[in-house]
Amino acid sequence: MMAFCHHSSYIFLSDNSDLKCIILKFKISLRAYWGLKYPSSAKSKLFDIIGHCDLAKKFAYYPTFPLDVLYDETAQVFKRADVVVEINTSGRTKPCNEFYPSVPFLERLAYYKVPVTLGSDAHVEQNVGQFFDEAIAGIKALGYKEIARFTKRKREMVKI
Repeated sequence: MMAFCHHSSYIFLSDNSDLKCIILKFKISLRAYWGLKYPSSAKSKLFDIIGHCDLAKKFAYYPTFPLDVLYDETAQVFKRADVVVEINTSGRTKPCNEFYPSVPFLERLAYYKVPVTLGSDAHVEQNVGQFFDEAIAGIKALGYKEIARFTKRKREMVKI
């Protein structure tokens, strides 16, 4: 079972030419989001995988304050809850042009030895597995030697 932690503070405006997305996030709401939503999903034991970490950056929105403490605290919660984090490669095709989660968060996950898996968030078959080679190279550089896969909610670690 996978939890997708989508941010809920998007406001969509249309000017009849382009869809514009303005993400309104204040420092306190982002901290609350990271401090409540991710930990509660992980601790619930309802989910094997936490996905879409740091999705708010999708539209190239980045907080103006460091996220290091939030990354560290969240990685520790994920480790204690024994969940797997999805590396979602679809961000490479979005305005942020990077995977979810970010490299700094992946560094904290690797430090705490939180297992990871890969997802391409493919909505069409030609995008299945898109950018997996790049993602694997990136996590190997962080010290990962295997990724998780699941069959009927049973985790199996596969060498990469």
